[in-house]
Amino acid sequence: MKDGSDQSALTGFIKRYPNSPLSISAQQRLDVLKRAADEREAKARAEQEAARKAAEEARLKAEQQKAELAAAKQRDEDERKAKAAEEARLKAEQQKAELAVAKKTR
Repeated sequence: MKDGSDQSALTGFIKRYPNSPLSISAQQRLDVLKRAADEREAKARAEQEAARKAAEEARLKAEQQKAELAAAKQRDEDERKAKAAEEARLKAEQQKAELAVAKKTR
């Protein structure tokens, strides 16, 4: 019993022999086991929280990268449209100038 790790056996011993001097040792051992279990549970919760936090940070980073990629694509598209519009404007000016020259030479 002294070095036992079966909490139910220790509890059973304490209930069966409440006045035994060994029940004090059994209770102390039971308390140690309960503290150890509580510490393991607290550590597991802390690890789960750290994992959850890391996953959330990874998700946020992925969202940010996705948004940055979308913004870059939009900038590229806007630049392409602006270039196409400028080329169209220049072509229209050139055609207008050519038409003006053609009218003058007639």
